[in-house]
Amino acid sequence: MISLVTFDIGGVLLFADKQIAMHEFARLSGRSEAHVFEACFSPERERLHETGEHSWPKFAEMAMQDLGLDIPEAQFKDIFCSILSPNPLMFDMVERVSKRHRIALCSNTGPAHWERAQELMPFVDAFDPLIVSFEVGLMKPDRAIFDTLSRTSGVPHEQIFFTDDYLENVESARLAGLQAVQFTGVDQLLADFERLGVEI
Repeated sequence: MISLVTFDIGGVLLFADKQIAMHEFARLSGRSEAHVFEACFSPERERLHETGEHSWPKFAEMAMQDLGLDIPEAQFKDIFCSILSPNPLMFDMVERVSKRHRIALCSNTGPAHWERAQELMPFVDAFDPLIVSFEVGLMKPDRAIFDTLSRTSGVPHEQIFFTDDYLENVESARLAGLQAVQFTGVDQLLADFERLGVEI
């Protein structure tokens, strides 16, 4: 029995295209997109930022220094957040699911992207709980974030449905006992819902 349906943000509820920001930062800095990736989106930088170890101001300052960018922090933030855009089909899906099931969020993200995500998702208040990596100090695929989801929601691991676009995160969730599936599209998600008894 599924008691909690849990979604990821980037690549699931919102489209996340890092190339948009990488292209613009490369244009402004004169650096390569590979350099931009290392400064803004490398796993090492993302982990520091998305676990809350580095604040947004510190992350932005480091990235701009690495790129030699002399622009206002607000402009950097706008470009950094331009990677996110709504996935209308998933917005409809969340609305349908929320009418029959408790829904939750479990996402790796930092303060700037989380702020933008809340602006883009009109249903954000429906999520209970909201597990956001920089707030809990944990990141997928670490098992501890799934334990936090279970503990915070009061729902046993095996009664939690979870979907994420990254297979590594899905496999970790499965090892933790969640009913986890990799998100590849709405049709696939509908099939997984039917298979696992999530009625919408």
